[in-house]
Amino acid sequence: EDVWMYFDRENGTVKSQITVGQGVNNEFIGPELMLAHELDAALDGPVLIIKTAWGGKNLAVDFRPPSAGGATGTYYTEMINTIKNVTAHLDTEFPELKTGKFEYAGFGWFQGWNDGESGDYLDEYASNLSHLIDDVRSELETPGLPFVIANTGQGGYELHPDSWIQGLQTKLVPAQKSVACDRDYEGTVGYVDTRGYYYEVANSPADAGHHFHNNALTYLNIGQQMGMQMIEAIAGDAYCAREAQDITFELQEEIVATIGSFTLNASTNADLTVEYTSSDERIISVNGSTATVHTSGEVTITAYQHGDDNFEPAGEVSRVLQVIKDTQTISFSFPNADDLRINQEITMEAQASSGLEVSYLSSNPDVISIDGNQATV
Repeated sequence: EDVWMYFDRENGTVKSQITVGQGVNNEFIGPELMLAHELDAALDGPVLIIKTAWGGKNLAVDFRPPSAGGATGTYYTEMINTIKNVTAHLDTEFPELKTGKFEYAGFGWFQGWNDGESGDYLDEYASNLSHLIDDVRSELETPGLPFVIANTGQGGYELHPDSWIQGLQTKLVPAQKSVACDRDYEGTVGYVDTRGYYYEVANSPADAGHHFHNNALTYLNIGQQMGMQMIEAIAGDAYCAREAQDITFELQEEIVATIGSFTLNASTNADLTVEYTSSDERIISVNGSTATVHTSGEVTITAYQHGDDNFEPAGEVSRVLQVIKDTQTISFSFPNADDLRINQEITMEAQASSGLEVSYLSSNPDVISIDGNQATV
């Protein structure tokens, strides 16, 4: 009852309380409907939602923020001008509010489909989105302005056969989350994962993948989540939920000391680089994923991963390894007793398979004495 909307759309400007039929035309709704319900329930006083939306526009060119370099996007400028013009004339645009005073309380961003047009657009999306947040805050002279990013969830969680949608799933959505989870914005930027609200065309009123098949339930759910996240961001409590990750680490229990170096092959479901430590570098030292054996003994190798903006640190996984001495054999020939003569000297040339030096011992030095590798009868 206390939320109003301004939306300059093609078939007439909306300047009224929030209700149904305020989407692209009177037959559609957008996320603003449930966003308004959440804000109305949580905030005191009137709320004005200024909505700007144009079809077929990308962040790379059309909404390009000034600090991203290159030409500032026409629709970025139009968006900012709309916000400033409406707020500068609140008393005439919305006389029902009976005030010209206001504060910028939050900004919602739900965009991305058209950046799937180009690999270059996808690659620079995260950078452009960060610049957008910073520039909007600067333009509106509101440092720390709460933001909510609703990702581009068309296609849902399963990899879609359409290459355009695949680009959104594999590049754009991770880019959007990386910005929302950037610790420089911690607490003030919320994130909504819309993929769970994507319904296939069979359960929707139209075959329109770029608009979530025009499914009203999709937009109601997304709007509600954007409202909940906005309330958290306004309170400074919008912390990005990082996903859990687990380490898989297989290591044999026993190796021989002569193995030299071997590769540690732990992995995580996040595909992040795993690091390792050795409990005793004298036995096994570790450099990156390469372990080098120095001597025999028992050692514990621990795999760990610290996480990043998208994944929590993984639980450490340790493996105990026994480094055992290798076996060796000796090749040794000696004349038969019948071939020996008193005072005969024999040079012995036994060889160990390990390459180590061979020592000699006589069971009866009175018969054959040993000096180094020389035997005397």
